Amino acid sequence: MIIIPEKELVLITPPRTGSTSLSDQIAKNYPMSFRPYRHMEADGIPFGYDRWRRVGVFREPVARLWSVYHYCKSVAISDRGTPAWREKLLRSVSAPFEEWLIENPIVFTDPFDSAGTRYYPRYAVRSPVPENRKSLFMYLRPDLGTEIMELNDLMLLLDLDPSERKNSSSCPAAPRYSDLPLPAREHFYTFFDWDFRRHFGGTTRTRIGGEP
Repeated sequence: MIIIPEKELVLITPPRTGSTSLSDQIAKNYPMSFRPYRHMEADGIPFGYDRWRRVGVFREPVARLWSVYHYCKSVAISDRGTPAWREKLLRSVSAPFEEWLIENPIVFTDPFDSAGTRYYPRYAVRSPVPENRKSLFMYLRPDLGTEIMELNDLMLLLDLDPSERKNSSSCPAAPRYSDLPLPAREHFYTFFDWDFRRHFGGTTRTRIGGEP
């Protein structure tokens, strides 16, 4: 979540939707901006700022979950978070993507240190659900009036440079929904139906790879 007083605007930035690129550029262009939470949902906007315009960043669900999975793989060799958190995420992706997608129980954004010694409020969320079961609807809450944009459109709205992308995970191209095994396709349809309908303009799963 990024709050921009100069624009009276609150950005909802779910994991792997370009939040680092946004945060870095916004900090340069809007000096009053701040980030009270990293990935808080729209129903967790701090009191007072909830009256401002709210915009949420959207990303196609297969690509986003594929990026989350590979980010967890790369985090072990980084300095992000705590050592215990990095180890926890690395263990979570020891299985292939399709198995992780269905079975992963670990919450990506967790304010509690994995060793149980500290609490990090900037990582707090209202709904501590594993990303492989957490639709962007839970983050963006369009029913609360959130405007939904993809990253490039949002960066243009804020006069930012879409070419300056940071923190992208180095990974192969995401698989197509239609190429995923049946259990993975059913999982996506069960938990990410809203995401697919938003991405494909309200169409059914027949448009996103055929009936499993």
